[in-house]
Amino acid sequence: MSARRGCAGAVIVLGLLLAVSSPYAAEDAHEQFRLGEMYRDGDGVKQNHWTAVKWFRAAAENGLASAQYALGVAYLKGQGVRQEFEPAIEWFTRAANQGVTAAHRQLAKMYSSGRGTSTDLKVAVRWLRAAADLGDAEAQMALGRAYSIGRGVDADEAEAVLWYRKAAQQGHVPGLWTMGQAYRNGTGVAQDMGQAVKWYRLGADAGDFAAMLALGRAYEEGWGVPRDPDTAQQWYERAAAARDAGYMTAEDARMVAARVVDGETPFHSIAEALRGDPAALFELGREYERGGLEPPDYEDAVAWYRVTLVHLSVRTGRDLLQELPSNMNRLDAKAQARALREVLEKHL
Repeated sequence: MSARRGCAGAVIVLGLLLAVSSPYAAEDAHEQFRLGEMYRDGDGVKQNHWTAVKWFRAAAENGLASAQYALGVAYLKGQGVRQEFEPAIEWFTRAANQGVTAAHRQLAKMYSSGRGTSTDLKVAVRWLRAAADLGDAEAQMALGRAYSIGRGVDADEAEAVLWYRKAAQQGHVPGLWTMGQAYRNGTGVAQDMGQAVKWYRLGADAGDFAAMLALGRAYEEGWGVPRDPDTAQQWYERAAAARDAGYMTAEDARMVAARVVDGETPFHSIAEALRGDPAALFELGREYERGGLEPPDYEDAVAWYRVTLVHLSVRTGRDLLQELPSNMNRLDAKAQARALREVLEKHL
């Protein structure tokens, strides 16, 4: 942080502190929330999660929905307060009742996983639907997945595609790829390769790795477009550059495309994992560990879990590999998978 920026931030903080005449004055809720954000993020002040929570709580108790959500996140992550899931649910519920769709999604996750409450997939779906009805694209995608696999609702591929389409029409990039897959495989809609390519191209033009793979596959195999190996190669090269410049080759991209795009499984975490989403990477590892995609493959589970741990280490600035057992290399694949999962579950 530059000295000039630090001084400017300090002036802002001083001005906000002067503006907040009482820490519980309703008219000061927005100023209280802004102070909380600055202390949480270290913006112009030394980062202090405890002080951030003090201001978030003041604004939350004054009824500010964004502060209620922030306080719920603090309890969920244990930042500035002891990690407790029940208060997280309470504050997320308050925020959700004021239309904060991110709070709806958090509640859906907590009821789905049983954190702070008993597991209730139907309640989880109700929270997702509430956010989806408010136009939240992430919730629309999650609701589509619930219908696709029958989690909390009866499986219904047509209903799944309806929600995927709503998300995609808002420009939600993974939704574009998912619509392409629906038309490619004829799941929930009549199979239409031309429509599949249309959706893949929209995703690829938006820079989506999975959509680039799919478009390369379309040109390589000649479905929905004339077969064109040169154009296929160009898309594989673009995908490799977009995903991991210097580490992935066009041939790597082609091999991944053959596995992912042609797969019949509705397990969307494969494509999401390839986008580098730690939660999706973790879910993919867990599927291999417990045999959700095929018979258990502990070596593949270990591989995906390790990739997840690296991504989280980069994001958090902490070497999470140090939390693994010292005898990790002497464990068999099943025990390694379990050890990796236990570390990841602490941080996801």
